[in-house]
Amino acid sequence: MYDYNTSEVMKKIERSNFPLDVKIPTKVPFEEMSMLESGTTDHQLRVRLLDKDKNVIEYRITNIPITYSNEIKQRKVVIHNNIEAVFIPKDTMKRILSWQDGDLYYEITYFSKVTPSELSKKQLVKMAESFN
Repeated sequence: MYDYNTSEVMKKIERSNFPLDVKIPTKVPFEEMSMLESGTTDHQLRVRLLDKDKNVIEYRITNIPITYSNEIKQRKVVIHNNIEAVFIPKDTMKRILSWQDGDLYYEITYFSKVTPSELSKKQLVKMAESFN
């Protein structure tokens, strides 16, 4: 895992109406990831990261529950502090990990270049555990 510079995202949060008490990742699974794009509304923060090899990871924080179709294969996993998360190993070339912490819902999506297994479940969990 690699350190993630949060200063650009924190500036974005400070300029928005989004709650300042959100947790954002401090670690990412790819080296030299930087913000490709971001967006905020009163209900959601969305940040898309890109590295030099064109790996894309998006994280989303919202106060609206995140749900998925029952047709999508889902597994329960546990992240830090015994928080239960949902892991989706494959959803149209994406891997997803989502969980609730307090009143906020968090989601990490990896957009695969070839196969979703390019990023392991363990790496997604480690990124989730770095949200501070």
